[in-house]
Amino acid sequence: MVNPLGPVRDHGDRDAVRRVDCLIRRGKCRKFVALSSVGVDATTQWIDAASRALRGIAMTTTESLLTLAEYLELSLNSGGSVIMMQKCNDVCAMYVGDASRDQDRLRYHGDIAATQAEEILEQTHAGRNRLEIGGQLYRFIRSFKHFEDRGAVVFAPS
Repeated sequence: MVNPLGPVRDHGDRDAVRRVDCLIRRGKCRKFVALSSVGVDATTQWIDAASRALRGIAMTTTESLLTLAEYLELSLNSGGSVIMMQKCNDVCAMYVGDASRDQDRLRYHGDIAATQAEEILEQTHAGRNRLEIGGQLYRFIRSFKHFEDRGAVVFAPS
């Protein structure tokens, strides 16, 4: 396989590629192309992706994660958290504010389709998350909260 963007830059990159290749074989990374064990040629972009994967940064840009990124930006600007309410009538209401307060104290910011909400939940996990969305790195903690009569998922900046 000939690399159109040139050879691997140095031995450190080769080691990173081998470790990611190992993760691929274990099924931990879905979007990478497995490398040949004989010759290690990879693009600079692939090396950067491998390096991010080893540091635990997911590199995904889907419509649902771009939507989440918009809400995360709102929360960063207002100093609050993003609160995604439990599904009702095939949509999830989105709020920004202090999740420790009552629901009536949160600021409503529209709603998203339940399918988008499900995709967001599939692509994030409870606890600390580090995602690169649209070239921007987002760090947040995903948790669960109960407001009055329904549950909600909270995305708090970290």
